Amino acid sequence: MARDFDAEIRTLNAELDATREEMARMRETVLETAATMLAAWTREYAVTLVKKEPEVTKALPREQLADLKASISAYADRAPALVDQAIGAERYWYHLTLADPPRNDDGPPPYHRVGRDLADPFRKPLRYAMGGIATLLTRAGYMQGPFGAALWKSDPNVPFSSGGGRYFFPGPLPDAPALHATIALYEASYNQAKGAVAQRAAVQYAKAEAEADALWDSA
Repeated sequence: MARDFDAEIRTLNAELDATREEMARMRETVLETAATMLAAWTREYAVTLVKKEPEVTKALPREQLADLKASISAYADRAPALVDQAIGAERYWYHLTLADPPRNDDGPPPYHRVGRDLADPFRKPLRYAMGGIATLLTRAGYMQGPFGAALWKSDPNVPFSSGGGRYFFPGPLPDAPALHATIALYEASYNQAKGAVAQRAAVQYAKAEAEADALWDSA
C-alpha cells in the first residue's frame, strides 16, 4: 500500500497545533509569574537599600523620601507592562514563530536553566527590567559608592547622560520556583514541537521525492 504522506502531515500538524496551544498558555503563566516576581523584588530591594544606606535616608527631606517611595511603588505596579516589554515579543517564544529565540551567549540551549539564573532567552531582558529601579534610587542619592550603581551599568563606557546607558541588575536573583517550573515545562514542549516540525519537514521532503519519482516513471 502506498504511503499516505498527506495523512502523516495532517497528524503532525494536529500534534503541533495542540502543543502550540499548550505553549501559549505557558507563555501567559511565565509573563504573570515574572511580573509578580519583579513587583515583589522591586519593593523588597528598595526597603533593603534604604536600611543599608541610612545616612542617605536620614538626609532626605520627608517629602522627597515620600516621592521616592511613591515612584518605587509605581515602578512595581508597572511590572506586567515591564515584563511584557522585556520578554513578551514573539521572537522569544518558539510557538509563535517556529524559530529558535535569540541567544544571550554560547551557553545552554533555549529555555534551559543552569544553576539559579533564569533560562535563556529571558535572563538578560528581565535583568534589565530589574535594573530600572536603579535610575530612581540614584536620583535620590543612593548607590553612589564603588559597589553601587557603577556595577549595574550595562556598558561602563557609555555615559548615561547621552541616553545610551542602561542599568542591568547583576546580583543574585530572587527565588521564583513557579517561574522556573513553568519555563521548564515550556522547554519540554519546545523540544516536542521542534521534533514535530523536523518530522513534518522530513515527510514533506519524502513526499516531494515520491512525486518526482512518479513523474520520472511516467515520462
